[in-house]
Amino acid sequence: MTLVEELREQGITLEAEGDRLKIRAPVDKLTPELRIQLAEKKGAILVQLRGERVRTLEERVRFAQSEEELDHLVEEIQGRYEVGHLCLEESERLTCLVISTARQLAQGLVNVSVGSYG
Repeated sequence: MTLVEELREQGITLEAEGDRLKIRAPVDKLTPELRIQLAEKKGAILVQLRGERVRTLEERVRFAQSEEELDHLVEEIQGRYEVGHLCLEESERLTCLVISTARQLAQGLVNVSVGSYG
């Protein structure tokens, strides 16, 4: 289990905002020792959080069912890039994936998540 997962179980949320790590935690949980640990592992934590965010967006793009859904995802990708939640490379890769998914939808191909089968 990663540090991020352990902290989530304790009710502590972490969020990557550009090069900043935002922490929301009950006062009694954010000990001086934990602050030091977070500072020491900040880089790795930011990489993990960004990776989770990109994977989630990527899955949503891959399994979009309509052009309207893709339009909303493009707006979300742009918004996340503008506030520093995505780097330029991530934004460009996701935008290329949107284009690919839009082409598939235009050809009548539909992506279905394995998790959607009952």
